[in-house]
Amino acid sequence: MILKSAKQTPEEDKLNLISILLFYSIKTDRKDIFTKTLDGVDMKEVLQNDEVKKDIVSGCAYFEDEDTNKDIEKIRQEMESATGSTNSVSSPPR
Repeated sequence: MILKSAKQTPEEDKLNLISILLFYSIKTDRKDIFTKTLDGVDMKEVLQNDEVKKDIVSGCAYFEDEDTNKDIEKIRQEMESATGSTNSVSSPPR
């Protein structure tokens, strides 16, 4: 988590770290890691990377069935705001 925010970490490495953390959070069923990974990131920047974007959409779909959806809804709203549409944040079919 620290490396994704470190100034000395190259931008491409930050995106790779974010993608890894998002994937890990889904595989280990850790919503807390999912939300912490996206806390404070520039959505416009990360959504330019298709892999990270796919991981975010997958995570939102995976964690949306939990009792507390406030964190997931906040992430969806940030994505919508960053992209200017709702098409990129719709849940994939289950």
